[in-house]
Amino acid sequence: MKISVIMCAILSSALAFAEGTQTWEQTKFEDFEKGTARGVAIRSDGSLVLAPQFKQLYASPSSYLWAVAADSAGNVYAAAGAPARVYRIAPNGVVQTIFEPKELQVQALVERNGVLYAATSPDGKVYKLEAAREVAPPKAAEKPATAWKSSVFFDPKTKYIWALALDSRGQLYVGTGDQGQIFRVTPDGQGSVFFQSDDTHIRSLAIDAKDNVIAGSDGSGLIYRISPAGEAFVLYSAPKKEITAVAADSQGNIYAAGQGEKRNVPTATPIPATAPSAAPPPAAAAAPPSALASATGGSDIYKIAADGAPSLLWSSRDDLVYALAFASSGGNRQLIAGTGNKGRVLTISDTAGDYTDLLKASANQVTGFASLSDGSLVACTSNLGKIFRFGPGVESGGDYESDVFDARLFSRWGRLEPRASGKYELFARSGNVENPDRDWSPWKKITANPAKAPAQVPSARF
Repeated sequence: MKISVIMCAILSSALAFAEGTQTWEQTKFEDFEKGTARGVAIRSDGSLVLAPQFKQLYASPSSYLWAVAADSAGNVYAAAGAPARVYRIAPNGVVQTIFEPKELQVQALVERNGVLYAATSPDGKVYKLEAAREVAPPKAAEKPATAWKSSVFFDPKTKYIWALALDSRGQLYVGTGDQGQIFRVTPDGQGSVFFQSDDTHIRSLAIDAKDNVIAGSDGSGLIYRISPAGEAFVLYSAPKKEITAVAADSQGNIYAAGQGEKRNVPTATPIPATAPSAAPPPAAAAAPPSALASATGGSDIYKIAADGAPSLLWSSRDDLVYALAFASSGGNRQLIAGTGNKGRVLTISDTAGDYTDLLKASANQVTGFASLSDGSLVACTSNLGKIFRFGPGVESGGDYESDVFDARLFSRWGRLEPRASGKYELFARSGNVENPDRDWSPWKKITANPAKAPAQVPSARF
């Protein structure tokens, strides 16, 4: 594999000022984060590696995609809002709108054996979507399309439906808002209250290997484990007020993302923050009442080990986490986080503070994930509403372009000292205006031994 590292200035360069020589180094995550990566992922230790293969599958007419699901045949389904839609994207790229309810948005979506369950909000219901028959295409050369039928599967009679999850027996769990209830619905559509929370909203749901329901609330930031018999236990009371996503692995570990500041919460927390933080977060994009409600204080990602011990894996004052999932890499399972408001996808290690900025989607928020049979993941986004596919392999090549470095004075650029392994190429250029598009020097490939020879770029301020 080959990776080209393209630099606006130099990784480690001597600058000859009137008062002497200075050195500019780029070695930390915060340094590289300011640049532009294409096909390159940035690790928290400051190293650059090839990113997963990344491809846009569909750009929808909807601004908000709230959830995504996939079936065994490779079809991808996306839940959209304002107007409410469910889109089907076939493996050959053909897109079909299969559901158009009267409610404002389709907030949650799950699939099992070719049957979809779609939850609408506000004042919504859970609908069952099934393929009905093939219909004649508009053009003779096109393949027949599949008509879909929908029916009301369950009506919880609540204001919001935030999350859906299916257990191994096909029972559907429905996380709702305004009364903080979880409903359990049998395969024949008979539903009842399964759990009542003290909080207003149940925002996120997952099912663990023992068919326990893992639930996250909004208000007190509680993470629950509820047995199939309905016995509830609070696994963790998070420092954040809203648990936006939960995930459970096969070893009994629980992962959860929290955002928003609690009121009247002591400043000390039971687990220390270890990951770097940045500036205060921007307000979330304007949207109808939804999972993109504005939050202050950024996001955390917690791990609750199988023995119940909690730990903080990652924290940021910049990014808000909307989705968690697992991806396979080299036989290992990695925790993946979808964030806003820069559309970043991260891998989070079980070692606190160890993470990788994998890629950035051309959208503001990454709101959901689904797994495909080949090991790749699909992601849905909002602002703009798109579907992306990434993995399981990595890009064959990529490039990274550093941020512009201002030497403050007209300077002579010295030698380059990279610390790297693998196949890579280095380029440099310079100029006397801050914008590199305004007549800087051409890119110059560094061909000589960079530890001994100076960079052959013109003397300049930038």
